[in-house]
Amino acid sequence: MSHNIFNVNKYHRWYYNIINNRLKHPPTGYFEKHHIIPKCLGGTNDALNIVCLTAREHFICHILLVKITNGDDNKKMRRAVGMFKMATSRVHRKPTPKQYQTIRKLTAELPNSMNNPMTKSKHLDSIAKKVGYANHEEYANVIFSAFEECKTIKGTSVKLSQSQHTILQFILKHKGKEWLEEIRKVGLAEAKARQLENIPFRKKVIKYGYLNPNAYVWEATSPSGEVIILKGNRNDFCKENSIGTSLNTTKPHLRGFWEFKKICKVKAYRT
Repeated sequence: MSHNIFNVNKYHRWYYNIINNRLKHPPTGYFEKHHIIPKCLGGTNDALNIVCLTAREHFICHILLVKITNGDDNKKMRRAVGMFKMATSRVHRKPTPKQYQTIRKLTAELPNSMNNPMTKSKHLDSIAKKVGYANHEEYANVIFSAFEECKTIKGTSVKLSQSQHTILQFILKHKGKEWLEEIRKVGLAEAKARQLENIPFRKKVIKYGYLNPNAYVWEATSPSGEVIILKGNRNDFCKENSIGTSLNTTKPHLRGFWEFKKICKVKAYRT
């Protein structure tokens, strides 16, 4: 197929100026192979239909192809531009912010693009029909009422047996982020209040000391033979007297030759 499939305009001239220049002077260093007549428009893999371009020239050529095609051919060229967002092990592409903006703008109007409002509506309609609703507007009202009741995306997801992503997508499309955050704030405040109400009363526990009925009573014997009764505070007693807390019977020197004998729990101790 010849280049007659293209519209003849200034962009057509620019396109072939780049092609002809690189046919005469191939680039050095990194390059990308480009089909002069794109394969989707009838081009072949013959050497005469392939030219080596720099990454920048390759991107510019595909932008120019969009401007010199019409109808279905134009849609195909827009999809080809969309591929420039992608990188593979053999193709190293990192579009600049300006190039990325151009890519998104050219691909947004494609029928299968999720940036296209019509495509989004069809996608949401298909989700609604799977759960028994005529269209996504009808299903959206069910989601809104469930969300106002549960006040959380997770709670709404459990109630409707639908994914959190789908529910969030419906709400953002129809109600917007502000409405979503307002309901969420109320839900967070109510959840916090319930959490405070459900916290059980906790009794103050004294870890050491005779006020703790589950602490042990110890009989401490000093190296000189003095006997002292400790009610649950053996470790504190050892720290105050600068002696070790070890109860190893084979190494009494670690506790300054003090001997400790466990008698019973404080609640069972009778003097």
